[in-house]
Amino acid sequence: MTQIHEGSAGAATPDEGRRPPRDARRYYRWALAAVAPLPLAAKGVEYLTLGVPAGAEFTDTAQAIAADPSVAPSSVEAFGAVFFALLIPAVLAVAALTWRRVPRLTAAAVTLTVPGFALGFGMLPNETRLAQLTQELGLDVSAVAALAKAWAEQPLAMLAGLWFIVAIVIGLGMLGVALWRSRQAPAWAGIALALGGATHPFLPGNTAQGIGLLIGAIGFGGASYALLRMRDDEFALPPEPITVA
Repeated sequence: MTQIHEGSAGAATPDEGRRPPRDARRYYRWALAAVAPLPLAAKGVEYLTLGVPAGAEFTDTAQAIAADPSVAPSSVEAFGAVFFALLIPAVLAVAALTWRRVPRLTAAAVTLTVPGFALGFGMLPNETRLAQLTQELGLDVSAVAALAKAWAEQPLAMLAGLWFIVAIVIGLGMLGVALWRSRQAPAWAGIALALGGATHPFLPGNTAQGIGLLIGAIGFGGASYALLRMRDDEFALPPEPITVA
């Protein structure tokens, strides 16, 4: 849009003839739709492929991997990378759908999830990966176990662990309720997201927990479906040129 400024008749203003910035709304909308179901799906598959309990003590995990490295295949690291890289964008994908229709609930859900996930990813030790490296590099199990224990018992790490659990159980649950209440996606999507997040830590065994995460991924997939069906004007305001005073 050409900006109009007061000035002498016939005098060219700084913005006359300027083209508006290229519209990137479709890129953001499609990108969020593409990544939304991936993190929980990847983590769910990781749980299903692990041959050792996900919450086991480090020493037990390290000994199990030393006895049979196939219980923690190398693909576990790749699945974890997808989870770490895309979980926060997945939250933002749902928030992009819900923030105008259920603003307070969305704000509360994002406030719980985004800092909680960031703290968890940055401050908590990845004990499965530590156990893999212990076996691969021939490290002393007791020494690495002491390191992992000392790391996990740091006050900030303990806070990060608590907030991470709150983000998964309560934050994702609230996000699912927001998706359901917004009516921007099918009702099953919000229900699946709420159930997948809220029940995950309480399900018994890797298989049940993995299935719970996959159910949550289906909920995120419903958000992807809704994003792809949106028009750009529903998603966000159009870009505007910079006004030069």
